[in-house]
Parts: sequence; C-alpha cells; structure tokens
Amino acid sequence: MGNCTSDKGDEDSEKGDGAEFHPNNGAMLRGPAIGNGEVPPNELEFGGDMLTYPPTHVPVTPGGGEKPVASNRRKRSTASSSVEAFPMSSAVNTPSTVIKVFGSNESGQLGLDNVDEVPIPYDLKDLAGVPVSNIICGSWHTVVLDHQNCLYAFGEGRRGQLGFGMRKSIKVPAVVPFFKSKRPRHVSCGEEYTIVACDDGVYSFGIGEDGQLGLGDTEDRTLPTRISFIEDPKQVDFIVSGTHHNLLFYKGKLFCFGWNRCGQLMTGDTRNRLSLTEVKFFSDLNVKAAACGVQHTVVLCLNSVYVAGGNQYGQLGTGNTSHSCVPIKLPIFDGVCVKGVSCWYHTVIWCDTGSCYSFGEGAHYKLGNNSTKNILTPTAISAFEDRCILRVICGSEHTLVFCIDGMYIWGNPSPKLGHGSIDTVFRPERSKLTALHGKRIIDFDLGIDHTAVVVEEMRP
Repeated sequence: MGNCTSDKGDEDSEKGDGAEFHPNNGAMLRGPAIGNGEVPPNELEFGGDMLTYPPTHVPVTPGGGEKPVASNRRKRSTASSSVEAFPMSSAVNTPSTVIKVFGSNESGQLGLDNVDEVPIPYDLKDLAGVPVSNIICGSWHTVVLDHQNCLYAFGEGRRGQLGFGMRKSIKVPAVVPFFKSKRPRHVSCGEEYTIVACDDGVYSFGIGEDGQLGLGDTEDRTLPTRISFIEDPKQVDFIVSGTHHNLLFYKGKLFCFGWNRCGQLMTGDTRNRLSLTEVKFFSDLNVKAAACGVQHTVVLCLNSVYVAGGNQYGQLGTGNTSHSCVPIKLPIFDGVCVKGVSCWYHTVIWCDTGSCYSFGEGAHYKLGNNSTKNILTPTAISAFEDRCILRVICGSEHTLVFCIDGMYIWGNPSPKLGHGSIDTVFRPERSKLTALHGKRIIDFDLGIDHTAVVVEEMRP
C-alpha cells in the first residue's frame, strides 16, 4: 500500500501522543472526558484522589489502564499518549501547584527563559502557585491549562503552534490572549500544532500541510481557528493527536483527519483528509478511547481492541510487519477490560487484570523486557504483573508507567529520564526522581525529549 516508511514516519520522526496527549482532562475539567487513549475515569477504580509519589499506601489489587519543514536540525516527532481521563487529578479543592521540568530545552520548551539542558527535575518558577489542572507537551512546545481557564504556551513556535499570531519560539510561559474568554477544557498537541476544545468550539493552529488542523486546507495557522464542522463542542468525547493525524469522537461517531500515508486514518485508503471524515467501520461499535502513534492508530472498544496504519516494527501487534489501512482486531484482548493504550513506534496496552503488554519497536529497551528486539505480538511485561497501572506514556526512546505504588521509567538515558545519569535503564524500575518523592502528582506529560510533572505545592 505504498511506502509509508520513507516519509514522515521513519526518516523524520521518533515519536507517535499522547498527549496525545497528552492531557488528562476527564477528571479535572468541566465537560466530557476528553483525552488520548484511556477509558474515562468513571470506569476506573482510582477516580477519587490525587496520588502521592511514592504513594503512602500501596493497595495493589489484582483485577483492579514526516516531512521535515526545510530543516534537518533534529528528528521530527510528536507526542502520542495514554489514557486521558486521568484518575489522579479529581480533587474537589483547587490545589496550588508547582511544575517540575527536565530534559532537552533547545526551543525553550521547559519555560526556564534559556535553552539549557536540564538533567534533573527543576521548578518552573514562572508558574509557581498557579492552580494548574493539566500540562500537555508537543514535540518541542508545552501548553499549560489552569483552573482559572487560562491557557499558557511556550517553546517552539515556528509553525504557529503557540497560537500568538507569529512564528516565533518563546522561552517562558505566556498566556495565549485568544483563549482568555473561551473557557478552554482540553488541549491536544501534535507534531507542530495544537488543538483546543472550548465551551464555544474546537480550535486548531500550527502546521497544516497534511490537513492535520481539520480546516479543509493545507495552510498553517498562527492564530487559533475554529473547526466549523463541530457545532456543539460539548458533544466531543475525546480528541487524540499523533504526529500529523487526529481522531475525534463527536456525537457518538469517530472522525479522523490529517496525514494518512500509512493508512492510520482507517479509511481503507492512504489519502490525507483535510476535514473531519467519519471512520464508518466503528459506527456500530462501542468506542471507548483511542491513541495515535507516529504512523499507527489504536482504538479501544468495549471488550475489543483495533489497530491500523504503519507496522514496520510490529507496532500493530498482528504478528507481522504488514501495514493496514483498515482496522484489525487483536484477538488477545477480546473480552478483556482494557484500561488504556499509549503508542509511539511501540505500543503499550494495560488491562484491569493487572497485566501490561508491549509490542513494536524495541530499540533503547523501551518495551520493558531487557531486549532491543522488535516484538510483533502483544507480550506481557513481567514487571507489572498484578500491579495497578494508572497511566502509561510512550516516548521516542523511553517509556514511563505510573502505578499505584510509584512511577517506573526506563530506556535511553539522556536528560529525558531525569535522574542525571548517563546509564541506560534496561528494564522497568522505580524512578529515582527524588524531587518527586512525597509529592502529590496532578498531571504529567512527555515531549520528544522533555518531561513536565505537575505536583501540588506543599504549604508549611
């Protein structure tokens, strides 16, 4: 079905978001549970409280988750995410928060007013005390949403993804004026673009060359522009973004738009979609959530899991490396209560049975099995047997899992792991991020090389 490995995906991307995406908006924000790959919080057991890291109690309950734009200065990528109705953040009272950031900072994506690499968690002092509800990392830009309905953006801005009406990077958090009266409820970041759902509409801005903005053309936008197709944004259940493609669940139907070189839009062809297009395959299925990788897509339905798109590393889990432009069911998950999914060039799926499966690209040991070999079928990660997993985020060269007994991180060292070491972590291990010890974690997300964690500020 055409060579989907010679364009954005292979040469120019390392990562799939996960944010999305990767915001955890179901629990804290008003309106529907919108997000990237997780079953909404009312279907999770952990929906009540924020968690202390490491948690002070451990009730482990088994059964209880491109094209380069004329620049070769770095590889292209985007965030693809996990279950986005995040159970950790449903506190009734609005907490004062601190954002801990670490990793690469070449575009100012850490918001520290410099471009210096940060190997261990560091406080983002410009937003200290701001009641942050969600943080979302694009490849090299970061978006913050607070409880006062303010939306902040910083980092790479050369394609307009910050929404300030200019093509310029910003090294410190700045309020995006357009949304001051819009009551933003959810943010999803792709490669170099941003989608924001507000009470009065859904807006997109940034790079548009593959139709990923859903505006009917391939033009960039430096200011937020409303997606006119969505007349009633309160009926949007979730939005998820990959490198250059998106899924949106609206009025009980699944829609796609953006890049489709590998068939990741699940439309039966490889033609890009510039406007929202219904994925009719799912019209009679009970869709719960979805996640977008670099070149592939995973859709969670009631008691079933479907995959489509690029598969050169086995990231579809079908036992081969053949791409597919139509959804394929993974029989191993039939009848299983799947809690969430996250993907990049690899895929991680977790279930309520205390099991966690990985497959796809194995480089940098990111599949969690002490090997760099690709895996073509869903394979259980033994370290998480009978553990209660709350959230997973797949990065380009590492994987992060948040369990009820703490945070686990492994893969390529570099600053993105945040422990200041140059040693590769070959298998899942409890994070050594002492800066997070004893903190109540509200939200976190990954960019291609940077990480941001929102914690409750402890008052004396």
